[in-house]
Amino acid sequence: MHRRISAILLGLAVIAVACGAPKSGNFSAIPLGNLPDGLTATTSTTTTTTTSIPETTSTVESVVTTTTLVAPTTTNPTEAVTLYFVADAGTQLVPTRRFLASPAQPYPVLNALKEGPVPVVDSGLRTAIPPDAVFQKRDYRGVFTVDLSPTFFTSMANPADEQLAVAQIVLTLTGLRGISQVRFTINDEPINVLLGDGQPSALGQVLVADDYDVLLGNSPSPTTTTTTTIVDTVPPATVPADPTASTPAAG
Repeated sequence: MHRRISAILLGLAVIAVACGAPKSGNFSAIPLGNLPDGLTATTSTTTTTTTSIPETTSTVESVVTTTTLVAPTTTNPTEAVTLYFVADAGTQLVPTRRFLASPAQPYPVLNALKEGPVPVVDSGLRTAIPPDAVFQKRDYRGVFTVDLSPTFFTSMANPADEQLAVAQIVLTLTGLRGISQVRFTINDEPINVLLGDGQPSALGQVLVADDYDVLLGNSPSPTTTTTTTIVDTVPPATVPADPTASTPAAG
């Protein structure tokens, strides 16, 4: 079987050589129509061109914006006003300074007294004026009338605060320009209040700062009077006789 196959292959090789190789040594053109279909197929060739783009590095500078907050300024003028508050440790009044709108008016000043001292600045002080106090507006010409609410005194927890609250109002208001005296009313009716010495005032009495100076704790010290006795050391014999003295008659 193997010999038969080998003989067939050898015969095919001889035939192929005889048909494909020209005897003259020259090549002849084969007509296009005689070419097999596989040899006439159109082959498309695709050329891929790769373009290298150099990398570009961009540097972007960051811009930092700093905003500075500036405290708003006000053109409203202010002035220092002396307010009087009560010392926690006793029953004396202590002056303290507070900046209020200028020119200082009585009612903003009275409200500042009612609000009380600033906790940090005026440590150790308090106000005797009740928080629900209402001050009615009154005209004044040197004498300022403070019309109190009916519950002004009855709402106080400590009866001793009546004198201190009145003293706070009188001392503070008389420190303002144009006010030298203060009187008190309730529902436009004159009342009497406690003076600095603890005595009641007359009904509708006009009060001044001197009426409450004793509560400031800065009264002048009592004056000490020293009496010196001069002893006469001259012997009696050397004292000249009084020529006008009468000599007693001898008995």
